[in-house]
Amino acid sequence: MKKLLLVAILFIGALTVQAQEYNNAVGVKFGRNYGLTFKHFFNSSAAGELILATWGNGFDVYGLYEFHKGISSAPGLQWYHGPGVHVGSWNNNYRYNGKNYGGFRLGVDYVLGLEYKFNGVPIALSLDIKPEITVIDYVGFWINGGLGAKFTF
Repeated sequence: MKKLLLVAILFIGALTVQAQEYNNAVGVKFGRNYGLTFKHFFNSSAAGELILATWGNGFDVYGLYEFHKGISSAPGLQWYHGPGVHVGSWNNNYRYNGKNYGGFRLGVDYVLGLEYKFNGVPIALSLDIKPEITVIDYVGFWINGGLGAKFTF
């Protein structure tokens, strides 16, 4: 039992090695919505990300607080997760169940993803999934996310 516990502790420790290799990044995100992104690390394992995105008939601003963890068996690769909020506007010509929707929207988000920072090159690629719930105007649930490419500095 002690050996199993020791192996479990070492395994968990190996998965949570810190791997932040830059302080700031700017780039683009592609997915259901697409746009510009800016990420800033507050410390070696916590970052804030601001995304200005457009989609179909509207736009959103996302603010995410992300917890980053390195993966020891893959240098440069880390996973991240964290909560966020979105605020935006969309065309009021959307009709559902006999009611027009549109205008201001507000909601909550959660992100889960992987990011790879290339060694010796100021580029990082990310792939994430971001469920979101809109609570003002049209109440609904969407699965968002996509591919990101960032210039790091």
